[in-house]
Amino acid sequence: MSTVLNPAIREATVAEVLLHAGAPLPTDRPALVVEDRSGALDAGLAVEGRPVHRWARHASTTAAGAVAPPPGPFAGALLRLPKDKDSLDFALHQIAAVLEPGAPLRVGGANDEGIKSVGERIAAVFGAAEAMEARAHCRVWEARRPAELPGLRVGLAPWRRVTEVPLPGGPVSLVSYPGMFARGGLDEASEALIEVLPSLPAGASLLDFGCGTGVLALGALQKQPRLQVQLLDADALAVEAARENVPGAQARNGASWGALPAHQRFDLIVSNPPIHRGRDRDLSVLARLLEGGTHRIVAGGALIVVVQRTIPMGRMGSEHYREVAQLAETDGFQVWRLGSPWPKGRVR
Repeated sequence: MSTVLNPAIREATVAEVLLHAGAPLPTDRPALVVEDRSGALDAGLAVEGRPVHRWARHASTTAAGAVAPPPGPFAGALLRLPKDKDSLDFALHQIAAVLEPGAPLRVGGANDEGIKSVGERIAAVFGAAEAMEARAHCRVWEARRPAELPGLRVGLAPWRRVTEVPLPGGPVSLVSYPGMFARGGLDEASEALIEVLPSLPAGASLLDFGCGTGVLALGALQKQPRLQVQLLDADALAVEAARENVPGAQARNGASWGALPAHQRFDLIVSNPPIHRGRDRDLSVLARLLEGGTHRIVAGGALIVVVQRTIPMGRMGSEHYREVAQLAETDGFQVWRLGSPWPKGRVR
């Protein structure tokens, strides 16, 4: 049975194993670090004086995400295993395109994340993959960039997918890319939220927080086409998809509220926030949404949020808002409306 690692221990351990697997990367030419969640890979390479470039499709509190790596060429690359197979396949093709011929790619992850089974996926792009190291419930795979890789799918266009999604106001065609939530379709939670969206007045402002493909905003626009729509997501690929799906909206890539102009306020904020980081439960995005939303809704405005039934939304919402009401419930999810933030400084 696979041992499940504590999230913080997992990140530190994966980084340590990945940094020390195999021969050291060349120090006279730049290396590429991909999806470095903790910063440990970057720090471990930089301490040796090696030039390091980074690619992360998800924004952090200090940097925006990117849809593609820097152009290279790179003498080697370290990839922290992405959260799903589609994201891994996309990353492998993009990394291969910027590596020098013969340069190594090393992919590291924990056993409880499925790292044991990714050798075939790496080999499908690079031609072969070798298990380099397995210890501390982690594993590292290595592949080398062949001189010729005619089947590479570089950029977004080869990965673009269009799915027809049934919304209450009629079906829409949604563009998506690898790693999108619900694989670019309509999940049960988002559907439940869309069903109870109010019809806003013309000219009202709407923010889709953690927008994904923009499906919540599209549901609102079906009820009132004349909305001022903002879209926000940490995933740079999701932002690209949302721009295509919701033309005319302002779509921004960012980890949280700091990506939006400080003065902006909204009549309605809608969100189906992520509550997991990989396989680990993580309520930090929901907590930032609730707290930051108190400063981002106009007088009389509201947040409408959908969460799993196991989330203590009533208690969490009441810490920040006077008005906390459940609007709908399914077998797995609840939709909540939150409004009238408590005065600043009030002890609750």
